[in-house]
Amino acid sequence: MIDLQQVAYKQGNFQLKDIHLTFPTGQITGIVGPNGSGKSTLLKLVAKLISANRGDILINHESINNYTRKNLAKELAMLVQLKEGMPGFSVRQMVAYGRTPYQKMMKSENVEDNEIIDWAMKVTGITHMSDRLVQTLSGGEQQRVRIAMALAQKTNILLLDEPTTYLDIGHQIELMSLLKELNQQFKMTIVMVLHELQYAAMYCDSMVVLQGGEIVATGLPKEILNAELLKKVYKLDADVIFDGKVPLIKPNQF
Repeated sequence: MIDLQQVAYKQGNFQLKDIHLTFPTGQITGIVGPNGSGKSTLLKLVAKLISANRGDILINHESINNYTRKNLAKELAMLVQLKEGMPGFSVRQMVAYGRTPYQKMMKSENVEDNEIIDWAMKVTGITHMSDRLVQTLSGGEQQRVRIAMALAQKTNILLLDEPTTYLDIGHQIELMSLLKELNQQFKMTIVMVLHELQYAAMYCDSMVVLQGGEIVATGLPKEILNAELLKKVYKLDADVIFDGKVPLIKPNQF
């Protein structure tokens, strides 16, 4: 469980204001909002990449301040926005990097490490590309490698910052479907920043909407994603029509 208790953060002119929020265990939560609303900042706070000015963040009922970076890496994995893979690294070498929190300095992978690496690659469907250099892969393939690396950390919590960025629509849906499968099969807690409201509604169990560093809505996508929210948060005059879990956002000028 991830529990944020009256968390505040300020840098320059931007601030997150008194965030009180729980990300449910075993569910997928999507964080959405306009540019500059604090989505990535919130994720970085949870990953301890930056520190809050006030409040506390509990990971599995333990204050994040009590975790060393190495110990926290055994509880959660975070994937930042897609960048070029590690130059010169093969797919297997990059996935193996996820075992770093469990290894002693200058020690290579042991039998258990290799079994977990094999498992992570099998689950994400990348075993066949084990020896390929990461930089030769497509964006969608690289994202699968990065998720395999996160799985190799053997954590129950996965944080992702805009995982569909730079991917075409086919690879976007493939990636979101993979994350849903991992959540359902292994009961992983997944928290991701998304720009695509449709994906948040389709694949997430709940949504958190940020605007100007404040939470303006939380809940089930079908309950909170409506014309009023679009107008308030995105200054968009549009109707929202749901077909099952799939929302159609129709601007009113058409």
